[in-house]
Amino acid sequence: MNAILQVQPLPEDRRFDLVIATNIFLYYDAWEQALARASLAAMIRPEGFLISNTPLPAAAPSGLVDSVRTDIPLRPGLTDHVYCYRRQAAQPSHASHN
Repeated sequence: MNAILQVQPLPEDRRFDLVIATNIFLYYDAWEQALARASLAAMIRPEGFLISNTPLPAAAPSGLVDSVRTDIPLRPGLTDHVYCYRRQAAQPSHASHN
């Protein structure tokens, strides 16, 4: 699937707890990264996570919130960054009672 051009809506019980996408998004421009963030969010359960080593812009609504950036030293003078995004919890619906 192309996470930029396609959205794969999954039933709630088939969504992922964790999606790890490293060394992928650096090949896309900022708008494509934002679209991929939104597409992947549709496949992650509420309170689930997306982990990437590329920061993803929030230009398109996704329901993912920035959570943590972690720096990982690989060798002297070289550090990788890991970004963790959390999908917001589902908002309870407020049905009106008449």
